[in-house]
Amino acid sequence: SKSAKHGTTVMDYIRQVVPDAKKIACDFSGITEKNVWKCEGMEKLLSNPPQVFTSSSYNTSDSQEHHMKKYRELRDKGCFLVHGAGNDGEDGVLNVVKNDVFKAVAAYKLFCGKPKKESFSSVGEEVDFASLDNLRATWDNKRHTGTSFSAPIFAGMVGLVQDFFISKTGRQLSYENLLQFIKDNCIDVDEKGKDAKSGYGLFILPDPNSINILKYMEIKGEDKVMSEENTNTYKTLEDVPTWGKTTVEKLVNKKAIQGDENGNLNISNDLLRTLVIHDRLGLYD
Repeated sequence: SKSAKHGTTVMDYIRQVVPDAKKIACDFSGITEKNVWKCEGMEKLLSNPPQVFTSSSYNTSDSQEHHMKKYRELRDKGCFLVHGAGNDGEDGVLNVVKNDVFKAVAAYKLFCGKPKKESFSSVGEEVDFASLDNLRATWDNKRHTGTSFSAPIFAGMVGLVQDFFISKTGRQLSYENLLQFIKDNCIDVDEKGKDAKSGYGLFILPDPNSINILKYMEIKGEDKVMSEENTNTYKTLEDVPTWGKTTVEKLVNKKAIQGDENGNLNISNDLLRTLVIHDRLGLYD
């Protein structure tokens, strides 16, 4: 919509990163009574929290505590909140990101093949990460600049990260583990380490095959033992760890597992985990 050029471009940028994601545009107009913010759009989000939320509001009321209370509640429900750092350069970041709720994203462009901070991108110790703007929107075939557009690109990548872990483990990363994953995959574009221009650096999605999934998952109990076992092959039933021995014994008795010509079972840890999972589901009963 040309009458909503800014919002249309934000949605277009997100769509280019995560085309299959469900995207929701929120109307945050509401009323405040006795320091309580009543907003239908926010209540809908709280009732069904998304993986990630992105905004670039310059509305000063958004930084007020009764608004921040709702944003904090959304974050505590597992939503990762992203916000443009602002376009005020050396004058500093927006008030709304001067807290622990939003992660402030600076705007960088590719200049001669290298990332360079946009001159207008706000500077301050509250800047957390950098992402790209100055990309071409498909709806109007024009380039758009501003932290309003670097933040959606960043948010889209966060959504891809969560989808990756859901596909591999069945659940999304916790807030703390997701934050660590992002930090681990940033490249320095200004001063080494965290700085006032780019924060921890430019977030780059890694090769999925290079990701150490267990590093970011909170695994407890027997599943933790199963995951942390070494990857050596278990030759005999005596070699099989306690958590999988009953399952293997059952399958040996059923002659489903017979071993090689020397009687060696040669069961890998990954195969053993699969067999135990199937046994838990009652597939071998």
